[in-house]
Amino acid sequence: MANLKKENGIRGKIPDEQIPYVPKSKEKVWNYNSSQGKNKYNEEAFPFNQEWITEWQNQKGMVMFTQETVEKEPKGFIAEEEIPACEELWNKNIYTRMSGLPYEDGNSWIEIYLEQLSDENKKIARRIGDIKSRGKDRCIIRTEHVGKNGQLKLLELAKKFEMQDVPSSYSFEIDETNKTLVCTGGYVTAEQFLELVSNNSSRSIVLEDIGQIAKEYGAIYDEETKRIYCSQFHYDKHQNYVEYLKSKKHLITPRAIAEADMEQKLIPEEITKAKGFLSRLRELLKKGQGER
Repeated sequence: MANLKKENGIRGKIPDEQIPYVPKSKEKVWNYNSSQGKNKYNEEAFPFNQEWITEWQNQKGMVMFTQETVEKEPKGFIAEEEIPACEELWNKNIYTRMSGLPYEDGNSWIEIYLEQLSDENKKIARRIGDIKSRGKDRCIIRTEHVGKNGQLKLLELAKKFEMQDVPSSYSFEIDETNKTLVCTGGYVTAEQFLELVSNNSSRSIVLEDIGQIAKEYGAIYDEETKRIYCSQFHYDKHQNYVEYLKSKKHLITPRAIAEADMEQKLIPEEITKAKGFLSRLRELLKKGQGER
């Protein structure tokens, strides 16, 4: 397992649950699909292609479990029942932490860390998922179905979530060998990045150099938000969120304005217009109440 530097300065390790699962024996995988292994709905899980996984891992070597590697090749990490739902969540910038083994468990599920959800998505998670407190609070969205039914029902649950910005990283490290910034989220703050680089290097580092230093590790510094996006992959996902906000500008609410303000005015022109509209609306409401 790879060592990580956590935000509180304590070094930790990637939990075992984040390392891709590969069954030790073909017999264990296929036992579930026998007549004795069906779930209570008499459904069979999609077959698990052990040969493909083995060949894929032989070609790739031991792949670090990150959001980017999983999204790019989900078949190497996730059961077929859970891939469409995971992709639905990923498209909304919701990072998944773990998923089930339908061919063994007889059900399909996906796990998400609550702290990496927006406030609105936290409410949705608490409404439709099982909340577990195990180190970090987790939401598990689950269906007791497998196979095609499991795939459709899990996707239905995933569609209830809303678009959000990429989550911050609760732990991160620099891989000096491959010159990459390994994160459990989409970004770290400029201060966190500078501290991390300083701890891994003897050179003197100042804030003015942060953009160039970030490039050395394949990361991107966004001066406006003061964030270091762990790679172009995560930065692109953040930009998808910015475009989403712009597309929703005619639906901007006071809450959305407050959230956008906290995101360091990602869409200032739309926020200004919306604030003006709300101010005029309040004046009209006050005037109407005074005329009663």
